[in-house]
Amino acid sequence: MFEELAIENLAVLDDMGKSMVLRRVSSGVRGNLHLFGGHLDKAGFISEIKSMLSEFFQYGITEEKLETLIGETKSPLLRQKLLDMQVLYRAFQAYTEEKVIVKEEILSLLCRVLPQSQLIRDSVVTLDGYTGFTPIQYELLELLFQCCRKVIVTVTMDPEDNPYRESVQQKLFYMSRHTVCRLIDRAAAAGCSREEDILLKSKLRQDGIRLLKYVQQEDTNFSIQRDCLIRMLETNQ
Repeated sequence: MFEELAIENLAVLDDMGKSMVLRRVSSGVRGNLHLFGGHLDKAGFISEIKSMLSEFFQYGITEEKLETLIGETKSPLLRQKLLDMQVLYRAFQAYTEEKVIVKEEILSLLCRVLPQSQLIRDSVVTLDGYTGFTPIQYELLELLFQCCRKVIVTVTMDPEDNPYRESVQQKLFYMSRHTVCRLIDRAAAAGCSREEDILLKSKLRQDGIRLLKYVQQEDTNFSIQRDCLIRMLETNQ
């Protein structure tokens, strides 16, 4: 897609590159880091800052959102941490702007240019194996809903569960149900219609029942728990 739109390929900064840039820019703004300034030379500290910056990019935390968060924070300690992160964030962005991008920014760049692509217009996009999405990934998905002919997403969950109702986080397949609900919301926000959902019972379930039966038959120690599990699985097929 980037080639189609003749977008210049910027170098992608890997984790080691991010650490090197952070070491360089942090030394220049050390005097403005009232909390972090005395920790920059400690082993592992730059790596921690790098991880936090990566999460900022991954979850779409812009300077504006960070500024809002700082204004809403009541804890003095947390506020100072966020202020120091803001200094480092700005310094990092200023150093890398129009030179390189971090890998977490690729999706943000894709979101900006995807509506211009003609290749995507008649495409069918299939997403398989995801348990959830980050905010920037949901933003990209909403654009795909609008631009593609069809988007197919597979989600793994118990076939007896109601996939359209949220559950508490401690429940099995909580993330799957949460993802389904979020995808429905995003499709509605994009003004897209949905086809009827398809429920497929996994062959793995059938293989698991056969394996349990074989073990139950061959094992010299009969297991009541195993027998109950087999009956439950067969009942819910």
